[in-house]
Amino acid sequence: MTREAADRLLARVRAELDLDPAALAMLAPLPEVPLPARLDVSALAAASVAAASVA
Repeated sequence: MTREAADRLLARVRAELDLDPAALAMLAPLPEVPLPARLDVSALAAASVAAASVA
């Protein structure tokens, strides 16, 4: 998910739940995290399997 898509999703959640953006930011601040230019699907799949086996 791109940063823009995450921002749009968060804006929609705020609107639907009628949340104050400042209050929501205090509860769950969104850090500025650089996104990879390319997603390593095999590493993501391995991490997903490992997480599922632990759960």
